[in-house]
Amino acid sequence: MEIKKLTSNFSEILKKYRYAILVLLIGILLMNIPSGKTAKKQEKETVITLQPAVDMEKRLVEVLGQIEGVGRVEVMLTQACGEENVYQSNEELSTDESGRSQRKETVTMTDSDRNETALILKTNAPKYLGAIIVCEGAESSAVRLSLVDAVSKITGLKSDAISVLKMK
Repeated sequence: MEIKKLTSNFSEILKKYRYAILVLLIGILLMNIPSGKTAKKQEKETVITLQPAVDMEKRLVEVLGQIEGVGRVEVMLTQACGEENVYQSNEELSTDESGRSQRKETVTMTDSDRNETALILKTNAPKYLGAIIVCEGAESSAVRLSLVDAVSKITGLKSDAISVLKMK
């Protein structure tokens, strides 16, 4: 008998609030549908972060291979730190009774999908610790000097941080 009473109460509540329940269920369903846009952005950011060192090595191999007498060449660069972004910020200095206070806030931009992105002021190039160059023509002192000079100018390394070795 009590089960019949509960089901009749439930059906009355369901009839009374059916539209509100329907809207609630549709809202929950829509919130759980992934948009896929955030995953693509994260992949692009990762690729951008990893590319400079690899690209620099590839470009150096291409350029150094064009120098007369070098032959086949391989390059390895070690980095002290990778590419670094400096973000635009608003600074507010105020003086109160206790002294001086400072408030710094990063400037962000919001796109049409309401995703916030920090505004980049500048990008600092990676800093290199050293370079190893392995090539076929390393027995010639003129070739070694040319390689050290070229890599020094491109990376900003001093000549003592660049090693040129003969390839097997």
